[in-house]
Amino acid sequence: MRTVCSWTVNGPLGRSDHQAATANFIQSNELEKIFRQFCNREFNDIEDDIAMSCLDKRALKIMEESVRLKDDHYELALPWKNTQPSLPKNKSIAVCRLMLLKKRLTKDSDLFQKYSAFMQDLLQKGYARKIPEEERHRQSNTTWYLPHHPVFHPQKPDKVRVVFDCAAECGGTSLNKELLQGPDLTNSLVGVLMRFRE
Repeated sequence: MRTVCSWTVNGPLGRSDHQAATANFIQSNELEKIFRQFCNREFNDIEDDIAMSCLDKRALKIMEESVRLKDDHYELALPWKNTQPSLPKNKSIAVCRLMLLKKRLTKDSDLFQKYSAFMQDLLQKGYARKIPEEERHRQSNTTWYLPHHPVFHPQKPDKVRVVFDCAAECGGTSLNKELLQGPDLTNSLVGVLMRFRE
């Protein structure tokens, strides 16, 4: 019998005069190929079909053109929405948030120790640096003070994670509002799991 998949040989079709034991047999090289095509189409990464927006392409271009290796760390330019951003002076808001944090840390010595350790780790690894005295009072259109605060995970009460608040607003804007988001380059979990099967 010729089927869509290929040729098939059938055994007895319910006839009572044939008693010999028989089995169905499919001779097909196409069946495996069709099944593979189905799996690859069905479980392909979703991102492959999604085109990037103009803003995503622009953010990616800024990052690719500005990336450089400096002191064993990769450094790249911020993807500003406007080429000449003009940020409002937010130092007073950041200082106010810092004073509230200071009150909280003076009341909780354990939190203070963990918070200090986190900040020292940032400095030692070179992710942050202390501003020299001569640069402290320099103000430009892109000067922005980042407030920060501790966050606790319910299942890890002993671990403190420090969050830098890029959504903190001043004068109707925030750092998040002034920067391009960029494309989501994270692999989908479905794609990762399906490639793992190979």
